[in-house]
Amino acid sequence: MSDLRDKAIEYVKQAVAEDTAGNYKEALALYMHSLEYFSTHLKYEKNPRSKEAIKLKVRDSTAA
Repeated sequence: MSDLRDKAIEYVKQAVAEDTAGNYKEALALYMHSLEYFSTHLKYEKNPRSKEAIKLKVRDSTAA
């Protein structure tokens, strides 16, 4: 299931690049894709510490 996490991280990296370039609409779409992948990854994550860390990051990013 690390494929889901890796894909989510890749989306975040792309989103940051778009954000930095001022392409905010594109960045937002990429951030949203990363959240979807992280959320799906949580269903399969076995490590409680990793699971909690991801939950906190997803919660923080959706509250903003």
